[in-house]
Amino acid sequence: MRAVRTAPVGSPGAALGSMLENLRQQAQLTFADLAERTAALGDPALAVSAATLKRAAGGHTLPKETTVVAYVRGCGATPQQEHNALQLRKRARAKDRGILRQLHAPGVHSIRTRQDFTAALAAVYEDAGAPPLRTVQLRAGTVAQPDGVPSECEVFLLPLGTLCRIVNRKVKLPAWNHCEAFLRGCGITGQRTLQQWKQAWSRASTAPATATAAQELHEEEWNALRRRAALRRLLRMTAAPASGPASPDQGPAVRADDQRWRRLIELLPPTAFEEVVVRGVQTYLTSEAARNGKSTNGLTPWQPDMAVVHDGRYTVFEAKSASGRNDGPQAGGGSVRAPRAPVGGSGPSARVQQGSVPLMPALTAAYRPRRSTTATS
Repeated sequence: MRAVRTAPVGSPGAALGSMLENLRQQAQLTFADLAERTAALGDPALAVSAATLKRAAGGHTLPKETTVVAYVRGCGATPQQEHNALQLRKRARAKDRGILRQLHAPGVHSIRTRQDFTAALAAVYEDAGAPPLRTVQLRAGTVAQPDGVPSECEVFLLPLGTLCRIVNRKVKLPAWNHCEAFLRGCGITGQRTLQQWKQAWSRASTAPATATAAQELHEEEWNALRRRAALRRLLRMTAAPASGPASPDQGPAVRADDQRWRRLIELLPPTAFEEVVVRGVQTYLTSEAARNGKSTNGLTPWQPDMAVVHDGRYTVFEAKSASGRNDGPQAGGGSVRAPRAPVGGSGPSARVQQGSVPLMPALTAAYRPRRSTTATS
């Protein structure tokens, strides 16, 4: 039975991956055997494939909570071991997001203002591992219905829109019933602890509601913090080691990675997105130029001749040589003439005509998510 190559020490999922791999080694199970055991647990949500279980043990990416539960139960772990594994996942999730340690939220006894209260609620969500909003909503419970009302008419205690505003700190002070449901959804269920939170809510509700310049600056810092966290996740994904050539059974995993990429791109601020697009397009054009016999590292750098916008479409032009065969390279591997300079004899900035647009801003606008414009070359 081969051991899995786990993530390096210090990475967010290293401790969780090491624990999961140790449980599998102690149970002397292959990932195929473990997948069969998860399917036999009787819960469709806990039926996990062998590939997903292997990724969870590797620790390079954080698994879902249901995957961790299925893994430890399939290995025959004790309830305490399952609890420890879930705690490791929560800590890894908070470390991976990088928001909790920079919130500096006060304790429940130190809450005095509405800003303190909303920051403390955000810290509770991050400390719980930032679970999916639907999961928090389900855990918060539903409104009690009279007898005879069908179950399809159940109403959640915590509306999804309110939950989203609490997590993103877009509400000044939620109603207490929503706060209580939110705390229960994040795993805080003790009556004494909930009573302390209710007292903190009362103090915050009676505090002055006027916003100061420092508080507005704090909100700007919070938004910048969220953007930096998204960029960190993008950098970790791009720096992850390659897992080898794709195999036929990696289709769902590849599609899942594609969805994660799309989500990360949507979270990027405009300036960072433009930088990503510029570098990506530059790499693509460099490879195409190398295939066409021109290279950006050659004697004469390759440049497109014009980028024109018409009817919302961006078109990149490159003038090709119409010389005869006698002007080409010599047969049999002879010397090659240096690439011809671009049409116009100068850089692209000097050749942009009226109605043209710079290349990189044009391509950036063309490839921005949820835009109807396209780019052709």
